Amino acid sequence: MKPVDTLRRLALVCIHTILAALCPRLAAQTPQYAVPVTINADQSITYNPTPVGDRIPDFSTVGYNYGNSPLPDQPGGYQVPVIVTLSPQSGDQTDRIQAAINYISAKPLVNGFRGALLLKAGRWELYSKSKIKVKTSGVVIRGEGDNPLTGTRLYGLGTTNENGSGNTHNSDLIEFSGNGNAINTTARTLVDSVYVPAGINVVPITGHAFTVGQRIQICWPGSIAWQKATFAGMGTADADPSVFFNRVITAVTPNSITLDGA
Repeated sequence: MKPVDTLRRLALVCIHTILAALCPRLAAQTPQYAVPVTINADQSITYNPTPVGDRIPDFSTVGYNYGNSPLPDQPGGYQVPVIVTLSPQSGDQTDRIQAAINYISAKPLVNGFRGALLLKAGRWELYSKSKIKVKTSGVVIRGEGDNPLTGTRLYGLGTTNENGSGNTHNSDLIEFSGNGNAINTTARTLVDSVYVPAGINVVPITGHAFTVGQRIQICWPGSIAWQKATFAGMGTADADPSVFFNRVITAVTPNSITLDGA
C-alpha cells in the first residue's frame, strides 16, 4: 500500500471518529419541537406550542356567532321574520330594494335581527349608479332557490359608479357598512411582552382596566416593507398595513386578559 493511501485512510478514519463523537452532542443541542397538532381519543384537537410558545391558531371560532349558535332559519336557530316581500319587475329595481331595506332598518332589534327582505325568484335588474346600501345591523336579504336560471338573480347593469366613472357593478351590488368609527383610537394599551406568540389567547397586560365581556381590537403593527414582501404583485401597498382582530374578553386577572380567540 502506498504511503499516500495510508495517510488518506487515516484522515478519513479520524474525520469519521470526530463526527461520531460530535453527533450526539449536536442532536442534544437541536431544539426538539413537539408535533404541532395532536388528535385525542375523543377526536378533540390539542395544539402543541413550540419552545417560544407559538402554536397553530385555533380557527374553530370562525363562523356565525363564533360557531356557538345555530345559523338563523336553520333547525335550532332563530327564525328571522320576513317583513317585506318583493317580486321582480321590469326596469331598474335599485330604489325599490333600497326603500324596503330602509323600512326594515327602522324596526327594533329582536334577538339580534330586525327582519328579512325576501326577493322573489326572477331577474332583478340594477341600473342605478348608487349601490344598494345596508347601514344597520340585523337586516337580512333573502332570495329564493339556487338555480342560476330560475332562482333570485341580481344583474348589475349600471355604467357609472357613485363618483361618475367606472362600472360600480363590476364588483359590489350591495354594500354593508356602519356609521362612525367603531374603534376608540385614543384608548390604546400596550402588551407587556415584546414577543407575543402566534396562536395564543392569553395576553399579558399589567394593571389593566379591562372587564369580562368587553369588545376590543387587537392591533398587529405591520410595515410597508413587510407588506410589499408578503403580498408582492398583489396590488398597491396600503398606507397603514397594520392587521386588526376583533375579540371579546372572556376572563381577566390583574396581569392578563383572556380572549375568545387567538
